[in-house]
Amino acid sequence: MTTQSAERTDDWVFPSAETERQARWNAARLLDAARWCDPESGLELLDWVLTVVPHSRPARRLQIERLLQTGHLDDAEARLARGLLQWPRDRRLRLLRCRCLAEIGRPDSAREALDSLLRDRPNDREALLLAASLDCQAGRWLQAIIRLEQLLARHPDDEVAHIELIETFLAAGQIELAADAIERLTDPPRSLAARVLAAQGQMLDALQMVSNCNPADDPESFGLRLRWLIQTSNLEAARLLLEDVQMSEPAVCLHAACGWLNLGRFAMADRLARQAAESPVWRRQALEVRIVAGTLTEDAEVAAPVEDVFAEWHRHATAADRRRLAGRWLEGFRGELIADQHDAVKAGADPVGSVLEPLLADALMTLEASSDDGASTGIGIAGNDIRSANRDEPIEHVACIDRCRVLLGLSPSAPPDRSRRDLPTAA
Repeated sequence: MTTQSAERTDDWVFPSAETERQARWNAARLLDAARWCDPESGLELLDWVLTVVPHSRPARRLQIERLLQTGHLDDAEARLARGLLQWPRDRRLRLLRCRCLAEIGRPDSAREALDSLLRDRPNDREALLLAASLDCQAGRWLQAIIRLEQLLARHPDDEVAHIELIETFLAAGQIELAADAIERLTDPPRSLAARVLAAQGQMLDALQMVSNCNPADDPESFGLRLRWLIQTSNLEAARLLLEDVQMSEPAVCLHAACGWLNLGRFAMADRLARQAAESPVWRRQALEVRIVAGTLTEDAEVAAPVEDVFAEWHRHATAADRRRLAGRWLEGFRGELIADQHDAVKAGADPVGSVLEPLLADALMTLEASSDDGASTGIGIAGNDIRSANRDEPIEHVACIDRCRVLLGLSPSAPPDRSRRDLPTAA
């Protein structure tokens, strides 16, 4: 009998001298484990699997999917190119390529690849969902709705498609259609139901719906509650909520970071955004919070890394990312005004920025509710209002609107002031 030595890694045993059959059997076990464990651990397992069975198509697909999930976009793109050379008609690889192109900021190429896939497989569920998402991001609401209704005609119980349809109705401003569609869901997500109520003008009911949520179980509802408390000027309630919540989950950290950004407390926003950025799922949005916090803060430690943070974010920034960063910038600037007012009141002085704050709030609401063109128009209108109403305000109060326009890919209406408060630019 031959004795085999073994090495133990976590719960898996890797014999150092095993037959090819044993190696393949072990690789199959690890491939199955990689499907269910977290993405980073899955990548480690898949590296071992592919040393044993380098031509395993399922392992290659899963490896690329995990690379996308963990933000390794360049590596995923390179492996997709090699995989499609070997298996050019592989449906899963073609779909992953579409996702990768969208993630790296090439939506037109992603749509072209999706159109090719849908010509071959016109009823492919995942392709239709991704195509609808890209249409929605580009403001092509009708096309997105047509795709989703096509999918629901074949799969009327598809809950994901129902939710995407409601999201599309909300984004398109079709509030009554969203309300009708959510009635067809047996158990809609609480955050989505609350957003529909808020869109219908039932803000008190919407707040009540999310008021008792557990942030760890439902971070989206926690984020909505926090945002709405700030939007309705319940600032003390927002502060208390932020101080009481346990910051354990990355999604909770991100929502809390946005809350502190909205209240003008940039060092706290940056600290929580750093925690959220440890999760690949939330990293890009967390970097946006850090960019704005680092740009607006007086804290040198928070401001120091902002150029590097911006460079990482900008590398794969899409139009939707730029628009979201413009919204973050408005949130942060409005938060600074709120913090100035709060500090002035505590010191017994008159609050400042009383005219600017509501104008920026209006611009932010326009940005959230509009397509890129509508948002840029709203920002431009708010900028003109600020110029006419606040002739004596510091230049950075005026230039913030121009910086938002630049982030949206538009020309500023006046040369922005290149001061401490400017957002960094890509090299």
